[in-house]
Amino acid sequence: MKRLTSLAVLVVLIAGCGESVPTVTDYKKIVVDGQAMTHAEFLNKYCTNAPTNETCIRVSKAMREAATKGVTPKGW
Repeated sequence: MKRLTSLAVLVVLIAGCGESVPTVTDYKKIVVDGQAMTHAEFLNKYCTNAPTNETCIRVSKAMREAATKGVTPKGW
């Protein structure tokens, strides 16, 4: 039982080592501490250990939406 408890504490400590996820006001144009970031940069830096965070989910959704937009070729 002692080993299980120490393992649980270790998992919590490792999970808490990442940076906290900052809030973002515009998910299409991400700015954190005055620095502009791409969707991928934000997700790689802040969301690796927090995939269920609300901000991470919204940034991921905005990234998918941006990837599907583009110019339709002539004749389509």
